Amino acid sequence: MMAGDFVHAAYILMAFVQRMEGAHRTYPVYRGRSLPADIPICRTLAKILATQDPARIAHHKLQKYWQPTPFPFE
Repeated sequence: MMAGDFVHAAYILMAFVQRMEGAHRTYPVYRGRSLPADIPICRTLAKILATQDPARIAHHKLQKYWQPTPFPFE
């Protein structure tokens, strides 16, 4: 059984996506380069986590990555 604060995980992941997209737009070193392929994937995963729907999370096989710990890294 999966249990956890999926909304919080989605928030952390979406914050990462937004930082990466912002850096990609802001810094000249990225000019002319496409956004890394994993950024849109991370955005999609954050949206799935935000639903808090265990069936949807399981369908996308995300439960294997969910490892709640007593000491979050954020």
